[in-house]
Amino acid sequence: MRKLLAALCVALWVAAFASMAYAADTKISAMTADTSPTSDDLIPTVNDPAGTPANRKVTAANLITKAHGLTGENYLIKLNATAVMEATNSLTGLTFGGFTVSKGIESDASGNLVVSTLTGLIKGTSGAFSAATSNTDYLPPVGPILNNGSTGPGYIDFKEDSDNGTNYVRLIGPASTADVTITLPAATGTIALVKAEKLASFAWDGGGSAVATSGSKRCTCIPYAATITGYTMVIDQDPGAGGTILAMTKDAFSDTTLPTTDIDASAPPTVADNKVAANDETLTGWTKSVAANDIICAAVATNAVSTWISLTIYGTK
Repeated sequence: MRKLLAALCVALWVAAFASMAYAADTKISAMTADTSPTSDDLIPTVNDPAGTPANRKVTAANLITKAHGLTGENYLIKLNATAVMEATNSLTGLTFGGFTVSKGIESDASGNLVVSTLTGLIKGTSGAFSAATSNTDYLPPVGPILNNGSTGPGYIDFKEDSDNGTNYVRLIGPASTADVTITLPAATGTIALVKAEKLASFAWDGGGSAVATSGSKRCTCIPYAATITGYTMVIDQDPGAGGTILAMTKDAFSDTTLPTTDIDASAPPTVADNKVAANDETLTGWTKSVAANDIICAAVATNAVSTWISLTIYGTK
């Protein structure tokens, strides 16, 4: 009986050794394919191959995280059952210049790769790209924002034709400003930069005495359509507590009457106490539009001591 048990043990040991030897010598191509790997599957590695090599193991999840900076199984693209490239998971957790992407590329119902939700890089009222209808149709949301840099405002560069060189036209915001809205025209055409120029100038001279308000209206005709953009007013001395104030009127051309329609609302040209000059490019409440051949007038409304006054009206044609 003892001889029989000993023989059986030897046989089992030999069989086990043979099995181990076979597994060690099995080619990778002969192994059973793992068609559904999971994050806890193990992969053999060699640690420090150039120094002191040592056999190690790594999980599939850690390998992906180290190689691509993704979390867990958030790999991006694979081939589906019909060999069509598709997004398997959203691209998450990546940071570009301090902006974090919450979601990036996904596949739509047709298998197209589309940008689905991208926040931080481009910001809009919806906080995301619009859903694309194809893999080449990407529309940003309403109101994308160009953030400012650490030392300057945001800008857009429009590069010239590469055949001509590498120069560009830069559209840039002011370094410091209140909110400003620029509305583009509805008509097709070319937008050109227009510099404000002098539309009209007025002067009063009191001959050494304070300029009187009575009979002080001065008028001129503007022969072209224009938009008033500002004024500069200068007087000869501190006007005192009441300041020196003018009144602006404008009407269509008439050969029988002078204008009486007020255009300066509650913000008439004014040089205040302790000042000798003033300018204004805001013109709050003003009627700024000028038709061709309109007559525009200025009159002294308040003045106690100024012996001469000058006013220049600026605008664009």
